[in-house]
Amino acid sequence: MIKGPAPVAALLVLTACSGGEPNVGLAPDMHFWLDCQEQLDDAGQAVIEEGLFTAGFDVLNTARAAREQQVEYPYPVKIEALDKHGRVVSIHGFEPNSGFKGKSDRPFTTSASLFTNPPTRRNAKLEETILSVMSKKPSCSVRDVQRNSNGPASEAVYQDTIKRTKGWFDQARAMGSSSKAVRVH
Repeated sequence: MIKGPAPVAALLVLTACSGGEPNVGLAPDMHFWLDCQEQLDDAGQAVIEEGLFTAGFDVLNTARAAREQQVEYPYPVKIEALDKHGRVVSIHGFEPNSGFKGKSDRPFTTSASLFTNPPTRRNAKLEETILSVMSKKPSCSVRDVQRNSNGPASEAVYQDTIKRTKGWFDQARAMGSSSKAVRVH
């Protein structure tokens, strides 16, 4: 289970109640923090987006989409990625001095999580690829990599997560083909 400060992705983690069963949640298969000397600007985010896209993920930067539409948005960085196997990478960046407890002594902290279809089956190559993609920016470093497992009872929550993520991609595509916020294979 998750130790230390709970990541936002894990807090947003998705609980559901089904047919009289106790609440069942979905923990990230892998979660970690990326601490940076400075906020990830569009160029830094593009490096992450390109790495995930190259790894086979469709990529949506909802923070960029909000900026393009001139809509106020709570995160400076929020990237969702989804591959053909239904694996989701969720990345949230937090404003400097936001008071978020997961922050390190670095000025900018990003939370990253990988979710896969329960029950959890580790894919060491995929996990290493994601860690590599996230650590490409020289002024950033990965810390506190945590791995969790989900049993079959988490399937319904996972399916809700996939449905919601696909809905975000559909909304972004509806914005028009000129948006740089979404890349699909």
